[in-house]
Amino acid sequence: MSWDVAALLKSRGIPFVFSTGYDVTNILPELLAGSPVIGKPFRNEEVELRIRQAIASARLERSAPDLHVMGSA
Repeated sequence: MSWDVAALLKSRGIPFVFSTGYDVTNILPELLAGSPVIGKPFRNEEVELRIRQAIASARLERSAPDLHVMGSA
C-alpha cells in the first residue's frame, strides 16, 4: 500500500490526500488517522478542494508558533 509513502510525506510536512473506493472510516492505519481521504467516485472539483485544503492546513501548521515550547518555562 501507499502507507510508507504517506508516512514519509507526513514526517516531512508535505501535504497529501488519499483516494480510495474502500470504507474511509476504517481504512487508515493509526499513524495516518485523520489524514484527508476522498472517496471514489469523486468529482474533479472535490479533488481540487481537498488538495487546496491540505496545502492550506500544512501552511497553518508551519506558521503557527509552538505553544507547547512557549508554555514550558
